[in-house]
Amino acid sequence: MKRWAAIALFCLLSGQMNAWAEDRIPMPIDVDLPTKRVQITAYLSNENVADWQLDSGEFVDKVSPLVLDSIKTKLVKEFMDTRIVASDLKKLGWSANFDEDMLIITIDIPAEQLEEIDIPFGGYSSKKAYAKNVRMIEPSPVSGVFNFYYTHTHNLDDTSQYSDSLALRTGIALGPLTLEDGHTFSRNSMTEEMRIQRDASRLMYDLPNNYGFIQVGDYYSDTQIQQLNPGDIFGLSYSYQPQYLRDYYRPNSVPIVLESTSIVTIKINGEDFRRIRLAPGQYNLRDLPIDNGVNEVEVSYIDQGGSEVVKYYNLVNVPEILLAGSLETQWTAGYVQYYNDEGVKELNDEVPAAQMVLSYGLTSWWTISPKVEWQQDVQDYNLLHNFAVGDNFFTLETGLKQTQESDFYKGKVSYYLPETAWGALNNTNISYEYSYQEPIIGYQTQQYIRFSTGLNLPMKNGYMSFNGYSRFDDNVNVENSLALNTSYRLWDYLSLGLNLRWKETNGDSEESFAISANIPISLFDQRFSVSSRYDSNKEHSENALSFYHYGLDQSWRGTVNLRDQEYDGADFYYKKYGDYLNGNIRLSSNNEIDTENRTRVGSVGLETGIAFSGTNVAWTSPVSSGFSIVTLDDKDDDYRLVKNDYGRVSIVPKAQGGSKSLVTEVSNRRERLIEVNTRELAFDKELEFSQFVVKGGLRRGSSVNLEMIKGLLVSGQLEVQGKPLVDVVGEFVSEDGSRSFPFYTGSQGEFELDMIPKGQYELSFYDEQYQSQTVNIDDAQSVDGMFVQLEPLTVKVR
Repeated sequence: MKRWAAIALFCLLSGQMNAWAEDRIPMPIDVDLPTKRVQITAYLSNENVADWQLDSGEFVDKVSPLVLDSIKTKLVKEFMDTRIVASDLKKLGWSANFDEDMLIITIDIPAEQLEEIDIPFGGYSSKKAYAKNVRMIEPSPVSGVFNFYYTHTHNLDDTSQYSDSLALRTGIALGPLTLEDGHTFSRNSMTEEMRIQRDASRLMYDLPNNYGFIQVGDYYSDTQIQQLNPGDIFGLSYSYQPQYLRDYYRPNSVPIVLESTSIVTIKINGEDFRRIRLAPGQYNLRDLPIDNGVNEVEVSYIDQGGSEVVKYYNLVNVPEILLAGSLETQWTAGYVQYYNDEGVKELNDEVPAAQMVLSYGLTSWWTISPKVEWQQDVQDYNLLHNFAVGDNFFTLETGLKQTQESDFYKGKVSYYLPETAWGALNNTNISYEYSYQEPIIGYQTQQYIRFSTGLNLPMKNGYMSFNGYSRFDDNVNVENSLALNTSYRLWDYLSLGLNLRWKETNGDSEESFAISANIPISLFDQRFSVSSRYDSNKEHSENALSFYHYGLDQSWRGTVNLRDQEYDGADFYYKKYGDYLNGNIRLSSNNEIDTENRTRVGSVGLETGIAFSGTNVAWTSPVSSGFSIVTLDDKDDDYRLVKNDYGRVSIVPKAQGGSKSLVTEVSNRRERLIEVNTRELAFDKELEFSQFVVKGGLRRGSSVNLEMIKGLLVSGQLEVQGKPLVDVVGEFVSEDGSRSFPFYTGSQGEFELDMIPKGQYELSFYDEQYQSQTVNIDDAQSVDGMFVQLEPLTVKVR
């Protein structure tokens, strides 16, 4: 009944009074696609609301960006001039499900037909608008989560050798104060000693009214125009950004997933940046110090089983300017910390250090940014100017670095073009750097000429980028470098990647290249892939045959590795995801050709978490952001809460399983609209509210108690000046304004309301000529405790 009232209300408000006489009702409807929700005009049947059709023009426009070129061609050719129904989608191998209560169509598209999803290193905004009566849930004064990642690894050749590790990731919020801490506890059979590694610890506080952000410990870089070097100092940090930058994020990070404890090596444009030891888990390597334009980032890691993984990323850094009169800044002070040869972070409490950056928008096209880095033996002063030149950027940078031995003076100019060469090149950056030192140590002057760009090719499923530089010491060319980084998917079934690097130093050249190919195969509903990678530094090819499945509730992968044509090992990994516990198992062998260095290991892992908000405690799988504990009222023992594979909350009968409470994630400093699916409730029951917005904060948690209420079927009649009030749209609004029940009147002024709880309501109308009035609805007036017939209501004209 509610869905028909909503359809009728839409028709009346849009002036489509004759829609009921037509075969179908045009109405915008939500359509869930694999990566986003869109709104498309649907044509719904008067007689059967499940008989739907979609406007083909809107459908093709909104679906085309998500699918491969071959699928786009089919969409345009077959569907552009017709209305689309569910049977049409089956021709493409797609499926559609229509939720009649929520008026949402969910369309499933096979993964092999989807475009590769690029990680957006551009900005995005999080601003959202909600209905005026939606309930807002604030974070609790005290909340937190404890995440546990346990791994046991055993040597299968020598069973006396094993290791255990437990990574503890904690986030606790006391009001606006948030503590994050990560420690890893490990022990192996060789030393039998407990080893404790501090991964990261920080205390964070968002000052009220956006007056700034305070961190103590391993601080995050919190500026965009010019950044401080993250991880170099353990201490106190204060930062401030204008609100429009707070709401507009430009991620500069590399996402990786580690299945076991690994040593991770990061190179930026061929130069070593950092070597880190990390426990199993999901990570974003953020705040990487990359240049303007296109940058090549190489991430490699070797896990406990000896398996090496090498990945290349294409990161683009675009210069930015502030609005005139805007300011952002960050100040830090503490002690120097560094990563030792094993990738473990160590603090040197004998070397104090401080850093500062301050950026200010002088005009709408000019931003100035001084930066200072201070230690007892080294001081570095830098001044950056960013100028907007139309859509391009000109950057001027000057600096002075003082050490105990010498002073270094630096000047650098660069020019960035989003597109150039008639659209053939993108994100092009050209720079020239000149430095001078006094007194002379080795050389007096040094110059760099750098160039980077991306190449626009007709193929859209990938990227190609170049970067290179030349270095001159005392006007003599001593070093040159050129690199090509590319990855493309061709013909829907072949992925090719090429990384080529050439470097010449003092006449000695060094070349390296890595080429990889991957061919995905689908056979008997199973997924396979054949891949090959050749790295010139290893002088042999690495080939693999893999079979895999990546699902929302479980994933597995099996790989047979070959070195050239010889068997060199195998790897099997399985992971099961749950609402409360994630588990994984792995069997791996490496270097089977070289028996002296062969490794055969097996491992099992468990991941779980405990979240609390106030006095509410819930068991959950790991949560790394804000969250909300959704709880069903204790009086409602006939129902339970469950989450589907997409994290959506539903209430179901107790016999179907589930729990009285569950945890839903909310992005930090963000909000999340949660709609509880109530289709399984008895027809005379309803939640007090089934839609609410949860605020996330910084790792902050909240709790929501869902209370069941009894709904009434209410009917009545409206009169004005002694005559029926016909064809009028109105609503009953609850006393606290949190809920509204719209209706429309028929030819005799009659109306009906579905599932409205008892209470006091304000009867109001969309036509302002009619006055509002208070109406009491009580189950004492009901028949069989369900049906309520109101006395005729007289409406006054203003």
